Amino acid sequence: MQGFCFERKWVHMTQHSLQTEPLLLTVKQAMGELQVGRSKFYRLVKYEGLPLIRSGRWVRVSRDALKCWIEKQYS
Repeated sequence: MQGFCFERKWVHMTQHSLQTEPLLLTVKQAMGELQVGRSKFYRLVKYEGLPLIRSGRWVRVSRDALKCWIEKQYS
């Protein structure tokens, strides 16, 4: 089993988890996970520190970073 440390947490990756859940979400998928609209999503990015990965026009959200961000909001 492989793992990596992300913000002091070990995340264990199995072959099954890589096949069923993408590591990166599109903005639309992340909005669906959070159940918020586009404007609210970008307000969370700008004012609440929701992490994005950008490369030119390509924008994604790491599933693991999103989970960690949600945990920080409620801790």
